[in-house]
Amino acid sequence: MVNVISGTRKKYTARLLLDNGSTANFVTQRLSEKLGLSHRDTSTKVTDANITRLDRWRRIQYIRQHFWSRFHNTYISLLQAKSKWFHSRGEVKQGSLVLIKDKTTPPLLWSLGRVMTTYPGVDGITRVAELKTKRGIIRRAVNCICPLPIED
Repeated sequence: MVNVISGTRKKYTARLLLDNGSTANFVTQRLSEKLGLSHRDTSTKVTDANITRLDRWRRIQYIRQHFWSRFHNTYISLLQAKSKWFHSRGEVKQGSLVLIKDKTTPPLLWSLGRVMTTYPGVDGITRVAELKTKRGIIRRAVNCICPLPIED
């Protein structure tokens, strides 16, 4: 709420509408009649807006943060599209030889395994496979398996 002073020096309380930089004026017809404004003359003095420098700075920081967040999420992420998300690596087939990824060991120490069974999802894409290793049979997600390119 702000205090608006009319041309006759009367003080009225009005609701302040913030519009993110628009140059349009938002004055209701009723307030315009109270203030005695013509349709052409909309110059009035606004006092007591109660917006401190700290509030203004916080608002500007929020708008800046929001802008960069949206810019990053909508535009920058389009520039960095990963091709692996759009192309299939090929299905893991039963009987194929694979390396089993392990985050705790370097790739040269990953263990070998053979695909025993695959478990397709509802959409028909294999997401889990059962592998036979030297330590026994284990289940792993397909994205944790590296099929070895062995030609027949």
